[in-house]
Amino acid sequence: MDLMSAYYQVRMRAEDIKFTAFQAPNALWEYLLLPMGVCNAPATMHQLTSKLFRVLENTKSFYDDIYIFTKSRNIGDHLEALRKTLDILRDNKLSKCVFCAEEIPCLGDFVGRDGVRMDPTRAADQRLTEYASLTATMFALLKKKDKRNAKINFDDEQLKSFKELKRRLCNPPVLHLPDFSKPMHLRTDASKFAVGGELFQVVNGVERPIAYTCRKMKSAEINYPTQQQELLAIIHALAAFRIYCLNKPPIVETDHESLEGLFTQKMANRRLARWYDIVAEYQPTFSYLPGAKNGIADALSRRPDLQPETKFFHDLSVSSFNGTSFGLAISEVTTDTKLIPNIKKAYVKDRDVQAIFAAIKRRTASLNPKVKSQHLKKYRCYSAVNGLLWYQSPSDDVPRAVVPDDVKLRHEIISKCHDSNYGGHPGAERTYLTLARRWYWSKLLKSIQKFIADCESCRRNKHRLTKPPGLLEPLQIPDERWRSISMDFTTDLPHTKRDVDSTWVVVGRLTKRWHSVPTTKKVTAEGVARLFIDHIWMLHGMPTNIVSDRDRKFVFKFW
Repeated sequence: MDLMSAYYQVRMRAEDIKFTAFQAPNALWEYLLLPMGVCNAPATMHQLTSKLFRVLENTKSFYDDIYIFTKSRNIGDHLEALRKTLDILRDNKLSKCVFCAEEIPCLGDFVGRDGVRMDPTRAADQRLTEYASLTATMFALLKKKDKRNAKINFDDEQLKSFKELKRRLCNPPVLHLPDFSKPMHLRTDASKFAVGGELFQVVNGVERPIAYTCRKMKSAEINYPTQQQELLAIIHALAAFRIYCLNKPPIVETDHESLEGLFTQKMANRRLARWYDIVAEYQPTFSYLPGAKNGIADALSRRPDLQPETKFFHDLSVSSFNGTSFGLAISEVTTDTKLIPNIKKAYVKDRDVQAIFAAIKRRTASLNPKVKSQHLKKYRCYSAVNGLLWYQSPSDDVPRAVVPDDVKLRHEIISKCHDSNYGGHPGAERTYLTLARRWYWSKLLKSIQKFIADCESCRRNKHRLTKPPGLLEPLQIPDERWRSISMDFTTDLPHTKRDVDSTWVVVGRLTKRWHSVPTTKKVTAEGVARLFIDHIWMLHGMPTNIVSDRDRKFVFKFW
């Protein structure tokens, strides 16, 4: 059971109340009861509940959670233990529930009479999207095997095994509560990058798992010899299951037969000497187990998430295509697989990419040779594989992934090559040579040049490649009105009934008097010249000089 607002049921000592003061807009407030968030509040609550129930053998507490258990199957014994617990809560005025449950949730797991099992919500089955693309590699293996005309049978027996595999994946095993009167069994294994182990006991001829462990190897441990890596797995498992194995010598089962005579071997170095001392503390018995029977420990040592990533651009294999239908053959391409899902999502918003996909589909499905020839000529460099569009020109050795018209996505790809620790902020040409081997989109070089021009780190730390700016000097004050003017456009204003969305602003630099002439954003240089004659020249005459931002409309012959 769980105490209701447990912290607020503990009164503060009078001399400690002042330490809980906090300022509010209307007054200074202090806690009279134990607040949540105080650093020693959990310890105080745990000390209180442990002290209250220390006289009861069938009641244990964890902070404000109280657990009542009985070994007897008689409901009367359980009710008696429950009554004693509730009496203590009532006498100490602690308010507060699931009664007589076969199992209860505890610290993220379910604890019951049969043992400990995982919360079923953590292993719920989910429907996969793009399942075909995930299984493309397996399908390619089946095609390779079919070259020898080998038949693949999938009858009732294989279907039963497949359903059993799905059932076991969605129903994790119940962890057995250890019985210290029976021997402990420990199975370990090591791969090239991780170690794993399983602790279990044999109950009525059935292996009941107690706990699992695994960890990633350090960089130095990866270089150990195979025997030392297998011994490292044993060292790690013994340390992880120390509370189970220290007072009960375990039976260590390993698929490395040379470890059976571990203590009879000569010490090769100081590291092995230290390991021998650690293992000797547990006094284990070694037993050889064939690798085919050591599946659980082997799987723990090969968890994909523990495998080190050694490449910035991960390999993505693309199976070969028939050149007669696609006009090219793709063997293998390397790219960053983390970007692939985002690229596929962005394809939907790019009309040009959708048109290419449709053309490839018509080219493949059509039986008309004219249609095939037409689309083959126009889109001969494109092909689609598992929802991803590839481009390969006649000069390309390998195809390149097509990136849709998405500025954020393109900037992310350029940033991975230019801004990362692997890139080192190279120039536009070097960045282009790197990206052009893997990616393709229209005006790739211009996108890279614009990105690097806006790179703050490059502008701050690299020398300037452009001409130095001229000396900034203030303009001279004119002697007469409207002899010197400045002009510019104010654009993107709300449209009027006459379809006016901009104004042409002309300011006399001496008096600061100005004219705002309505116009449109699409006005030509000739139109601006007409506005000048009608609104400026007719009123003020011809100026001696004009200041502008050298818009192309202001560098016309008229000016």
